[in-house]
Amino acid sequence: MNEKEIWDAISEEVKNPYGVAGIMGNLMAESSLNPICITKKGLSITGAEYVRRIKDGTITPDEFAHDGVAFGLVQWLFWSRKNSLLDYVEADHIDNVGSQIHFMLYEMKKYRTVWETVNNAKTVKKASDSVMLGYERPGNVSEKAKEKRAKYGEEFYAKYAAPKGKMVETTADRVLLRCGNGKNFDAMRRIEVKGTQLKYVAKSDNNWIAVVSGNEVLWVSGSFARIVGG
Repeated sequence: MNEKEIWDAISEEVKNPYGVAGIMGNLMAESSLNPICITKKGLSITGAEYVRRIKDGTITPDEFAHDGVAFGLVQWLFWSRKNSLLDYVEADHIDNVGSQIHFMLYEMKKYRTVWETVNNAKTVKKASDSVMLGYERPGNVSEKAKEKRAKYGEEFYAKYAAPKGKMVETTADRVLLRCGNGKNFDAMRRIEVKGTQLKYVAKSDNNWIAVVSGNEVLWVSGSFARIVGG
């Protein structure tokens, strides 16, 4: 599956594009959307070899559950979750993207607050933070880590869900584009022509607007820009 197919597969269950983007941003941060991604300090084999050993029985189900290797799109690590993953998808399909997505959604529904948030969030950031803190639960939960995951999600949203034809027009002679939705985030680009138009992505609750600039999704204050068209 390519990333659009992953987007579509998640969208079959999660009808809210902000939620889909929030989930995908987390998967990108965890595994770069690689279903055979493995992580463990000192591990000397590839993901492909790890999968081969699971399929031929060299790595038993009990060993898979308890070996301390983070695996797959979600980087499943805790023994009971890995055990449930293997039971759900079976060894022959352990590396199948679609099977992993189905299990992820099946598992995520058990986290009621997360599931409600991804289905009802009005921003990518809100959905992304919920998935990160309530479902993925990584070791690093800093604000910087949250912003990184949300930014990945915003990029997916811009590709697959942003309203077509909607633009953002600058209303000041000098406007800064920042890496997050607030003045505390670093300025990444400066626009010095009033009336410059950028592709609209989303609007946050605090009146900041996500836009596409080059190959990035950046943020502009709604005090210095307005949404047009669409």
